[in-house]
Amino acid sequence: MAKKITPLVPRPRGLLTFPEAAGYLGISVQTLRNWTSVKRVAYVKIGSRTMFRQIDLDAFIDTHRVAAANNGQ
Repeated sequence: MAKKITPLVPRPRGLLTFPEAAGYLGISVQTLRNWTSVKRVAYVKIGSRTMFRQIDLDAFIDTHRVAAANNGQ
């Protein structure tokens, strides 16, 4: 069976697709889709395409950081 070749679609530099962004965050694509539907994570709309800036994903990670507890030491 011949391998299907997908034509390259140019995209703006620095933007990630759903699978790339989900992989970067370590979550499933469906979870990321759910989060975007409730605007939990920032995204960019280009026409009908939804994409993610890595800097926005890094900011999302930073805002969800939980500091270690100081155990009186």
